Amino acid sequence: MKATAIFLVALELCTAVAGLWLGEHFNTPFPLESLGVMLVLAAAVVLVVRRLGVFVAVAGAVGTAALFALVWFAGANESSLAFNECVREGEPVRTLLARHRSRTGQFPQSLSDLESRLPGRLTLPPGYLHYRRTPQGYALGFRDWLVEHRATESEPFLAFK
Repeated sequence: MKATAIFLVALELCTAVAGLWLGEHFNTPFPLESLGVMLVLAAAVVLVVRRLGVFVAVAGAVGTAALFALVWFAGANESSLAFNECVREGEPVRTLLARHRSRTGQFPQSLSDLESRLPGRLTLPPGYLHYRRTPQGYALGFRDWLVEHRATESEPFLAFK
């Protein structure tokens, strides 16, 4: 019984982390991947507690699905806020990159070298803002399920569908 309880706690912790990560990173109008993961986790709970009775198994599955949905919606909300933050505050990151280049003679290896608060952070990595140093300068961008925003050292952010 103790092993079952420990396994259930671990399973619910996995449910919360999976729901949050999928909400943050797979925030689409029809989150079929997330729904599939939620059903698998709920079925796992049923398999673990089925010997305790039908009511306990159904209650466990419903509770697991509710937990997953709650943290998924929290993650999806955080994702929307982070994306909008990138839209509002993406251009100042280009300014930080230009300042770094004028100070050091080159663009940074990663955005963490800027030692500044960046937009688009999420609870679970990676964040929205993606950076890659290129031979000519850099590529900077962020995207959601509908639109991608890209910028370079010579071009401001432009949106692409």
